[in-house]
Amino acid sequence: MTVSGAELHRPSLWRLQKWTPKRTAGLILFSFSLFYLIVPIVLHTAFYQKVILMPFPASENEYNQADRTTGKKHEDCFFTNANHDKLHAFLWRVPGAKKIVIYHHGNAGNIANRGPAAAAILAIGASVFAYDYRGYGKSTGEATLEGLLDDGTAAYDYVRNELKYAPDDIVNYGESIGAGVACNAASKRPTGGLILQSGIPSLPIVGRDHFAFLRPYPDFFFPSPRMDNVALVHGIHCPIVVINGAKDTTVTVEMAHLIYNNANEPKQLFILKDSGHNSILSGDDLRVYIKAVRTVIGGTTSGAT
Repeated sequence: MTVSGAELHRPSLWRLQKWTPKRTAGLILFSFSLFYLIVPIVLHTAFYQKVILMPFPASENEYNQADRTTGKKHEDCFFTNANHDKLHAFLWRVPGAKKIVIYHHGNAGNIANRGPAAAAILAIGASVFAYDYRGYGKSTGEATLEGLLDDGTAAYDYVRNELKYAPDDIVNYGESIGAGVACNAASKRPTGGLILQSGIPSLPIVGRDHFAFLRPYPDFFFPSPRMDNVALVHGIHCPIVVINGAKDTTVTVEMAHLIYNNANEPKQLFILKDSGHNSILSGDDLRVYIKAVRTVIGGTTSGAT
């Protein structure tokens, strides 16, 4: 059989049909469908946890700097969680202080980076118990979202049972993702106050706000724990203060209002006009921050500022 040159260069019927508009649209639809099927699978892997949690190892130089910032020498405390991990904490005492603040920090760093906040709280007149979650700083174990919540109640139990503070004198302070830890502890243990600084309303809400491709997914597609603080504050009955930077692009002012609007009285909202997510303790905003924390430690919580 002889094939002419014209036939050799003639597009086959398969080639003509391959990239028709209908087939192209079908391929695009298939690709998007595959992508949106894969995303929930990725959300339920260890990769999701590693993206959110960024533990820093211990650094003696940073630990010493934290003491220089507070102007006080910390006491090292060690306690265990339900997983038998050994957790490390700084205890900064104020002589004669009745109140103690349990500092549940954010997703990155460790307690050495929380010297400025501790210094402000100590200056108000409360002692500070700042601890590291499993996998952070000197704490053993591997950092997980579920583990953070367990570590928060373990920290509370240590302060209550070993340091002998009365529940009414314990204030849970949650920073960023630590707000989920603080709310969880306050929902399970009696507490004298709850401070949520730059606190996430929930992981799905923050995720959808930052990543447009996550917006079609309802909450149940996200793995547990979702740290749904909007729901948790409904069941917490103690003075609540919500603090947020007006220039915070990680946890926006709208998110702070969402938590505040769903919280029980007594409550108060403080918006720091010049602050971002990691810059709340400078300038005039420091004065407002101190006022906010003092409302819980001093027991005067009402309204919005």
